[in-house]
Amino acid sequence: MGFEQLVAKLDKSRMLGLILSEPDELEMYYEKYGGVELPERVREVAFPRDLDSIVFTGMGGSAIVGDFARGLLLDRASAAIEVVRDFKLPLHVGKGDVLVAVSYSGNTVETLRCAKEGVERGCYLVAVTSGGLLERYASKLGAAVYKLPTGRPPRTALAPMLAAALRILERLNLPAPTPKSSTSGARRVIEEFKADPLGCLPASIAARIKGSVPLIYTYQPYSPVGFRFKTQVNENAKYHAFFAELPEADHNEIMGWEGLLTAKYHPVLIRGSEEPGEIAAILDFWKQIFKERGIDSSELRSSGGGRLSELLELLVSVDLASYVLALLLEVDPTPVNIISRLKRALDERLNIEKRVITELEL
Repeated sequence: MGFEQLVAKLDKSRMLGLILSEPDELEMYYEKYGGVELPERVREVAFPRDLDSIVFTGMGGSAIVGDFARGLLLDRASAAIEVVRDFKLPLHVGKGDVLVAVSYSGNTVETLRCAKEGVERGCYLVAVTSGGLLERYASKLGAAVYKLPTGRPPRTALAPMLAAALRILERLNLPAPTPKSSTSGARRVIEEFKADPLGCLPASIAARIKGSVPLIYTYQPYSPVGFRFKTQVNENAKYHAFFAELPEADHNEIMGWEGLLTAKYHPVLIRGSEEPGEIAAILDFWKQIFKERGIDSSELRSSGGGRLSELLELLVSVDLASYVLALLLEVDPTPVNIISRLKRALDERLNIEKRVITELEL
């Protein structure tokens, strides 16, 4: 069956169009969000002139924008950038910190609880959402709301979320890059995909993953893409995948290659231009281990052009790879039925939504 036939049969919600529009959406929403100002005060909290840290709180496809923001500024900003995926904030988060609450639906319980807790501790709140309770809560407090496009899976809204994050960092006087001249690598990947959907590099990686367990390895500042690839394979292809970061994996996971191989594994190495000599030597060693064990591996390398450009290029590549894998496995990439079942089960058992509405006094 050809590519167009697979898309027509399986991609009922046209996930592909959302992936291919990522560079356009980043540029479009970056311009749109240029008009959003951070108010001088949110509740009793003044706009932070002397910034200690920025905390992104969210879950799943919403939280990952915090990882991208952290990767972009990890060694370029004096303020700490932290990502919280939980019902509670760490104890150290409070007065002097900016709390960016990201929830695509606006109804993510963990994010709402952290937003309320942060405000009570004196954080300056900013909201990124398509609506729901988070928009209501932020508006009630007078906080800025970066409004996301509606009617799509959260994981497909990363480009608008990233545009919002870049504008927020910019408003906080941090050295955030701009999308200008940063989308050419991603656009090249898209053109190569359109020219040969099942023969381009992302599709080739997908085909090699099929029937094996993908083990994804990378390093900062590309780690957000490695984790994104793992989660996209999970949600789009409904398929297990695992991610580990270098050089940490040199001190533990690498030993798994010495033992009994209990499954068919396929390592994927994600690389970029900001690769220290130590990491290059480490990856050469890992590849030698794969060769000794008779393990086939893949490599995805960005083409340069700056950190944001490389992250975008790799983002589009892994999103396309996970999409093609879904087609090869003959599954619709959009639905996440088990996640939906879990949310319903929790709400039925704990009556979470009503409890959160009461807690937020909405």
